[in-house]
Amino acid sequence: MNSKSKAGEPLGDVLAAIRHATRLNHTELAARLGISVRTLGRYWIHGEAPPVARRHAMVHALPELDLSLLIRFAAALDLPESVARAARRAGGGDRVQAARTFDAALFRAAELAELPPGRVRKMVEPVLLAMAEHGIDAELGLELLRAR
Repeated sequence: MNSKSKAGEPLGDVLAAIRHATRLNHTELAARLGISVRTLGRYWIHGEAPPVARRHAMVHALPELDLSLLIRFAAALDLPESVARAARRAGGGDRVQAARTFDAALFRAAELAELPPGRVRKMVEPVLLAMAEHGIDAELGLELLRAR
């Protein structure tokens, strides 16, 4: 992937600014973003872009950032400014707990399926994207899953 967003600022530069502003180390920043340190390195050093489905969550993971830096982060991820503003308004508290709950469930599913968590995540992602695209909430999705 291209190391620069459409706005022209490399994602690695914005990640460096975020690290400086938050005083987080690589491991802490990766954890906050819901990615591995290795993946963070691919984005930071090698200029790879995160999957589109992960970008909103990454911005929402850092709602305490100065709004201008949050907007730069969204732009580096090729997301509109409105995503940064929404993340700021949401505050992130509920999202942090939701991320922990989701990750725990994902790891449990990986255990049950005897598959690596990353593979399970790749399998679940298209389902969640389709549900979101068609306005299917989790309760209805669960009901549909159990009916099959």
